[in-house]
Amino acid sequence: MHARKFIFPHTSGEAWGVVSTERLWADVFAIKYNKPEILIPESVWMGLFQQAFNAAKDFGAKSIVCRVRTDYDAAKFREILQSIGFAKMSVRVEYKSEVAHLSQDEGSPIRWHSMRDLGWSVVNLVSFTEKVLEDAHDTDPDEKIEDTVQDWLQHDELTCGRDCVHVGFIDDSGTSRPAALVVAQVAKATGWSRLSYMGLVKQYRKKGFGQWVHRHGFSMMRDQGGIQYHGGTNLKNEPMRKLFIQHGCEFAWEMEEWEFSLRGGTR
Repeated sequence: MHARKFIFPHTSGEAWGVVSTERLWADVFAIKYNKPEILIPESVWMGLFQQAFNAAKDFGAKSIVCRVRTDYDAAKFREILQSIGFAKMSVRVEYKSEVAHLSQDEGSPIRWHSMRDLGWSVVNLVSFTEKVLEDAHDTDPDEKIEDTVQDWLQHDELTCGRDCVHVGFIDDSGTSRPAALVVAQVAKATGWSRLSYMGLVKQYRKKGFGQWVHRHGFSMMRDQGGIQYHGGTNLKNEPMRKLFIQHGCEFAWEMEEWEFSLRGGTR
């Protein structure tokens, strides 16, 4: 597993400052940090971040991302990331909910089939995902769809595979067409749950189908033993933010998304 953790211990031996690096997919890595209950000097944080950053590069990272929570000493972490060479890319809004409290999807106009039931190959899924991503929010032009798909199908800590990928069909002019995609994954150890992706083919957007895609993802998380749903979207993605609120998800926090890219050269 491509992950390492760097710790600043309290005198009691308990880990207070923790900065880790882990592979998200392919050559994209994340740096994460905790929110300790004591004040830790900025120089200590800087050392931990630098170690995590170096570890990610040693693992072969071409892109390193870090999310800065705006409700916790954000100015300090912005300064640390800037000093290493990160750039702020966007702002993300996070929401949470107990999976058991989320809406059901009875009465949906969308008929769902798993990738396994459809007999789809990886090539089929990549091709359809490309259609769903066309002119969609929250897309990264540098991200390879093939790498993202492999993360859905193979993961060390989350449920994964063909049963975690569902394709939705909508009746249109007498023909049933593949129109929606939702991928749900749950942490096997804790029940932490996420919708790794949800979306609609361009021609079916802004027609009320989004709520049903979201709800089907909730059903998938329940079926996988999900306990706590954690989701988010770009601050500018108003339709998705409205869906979170409509389905009773509570605002958790805002996070700035920062990135260090090694694509196209080394620095």
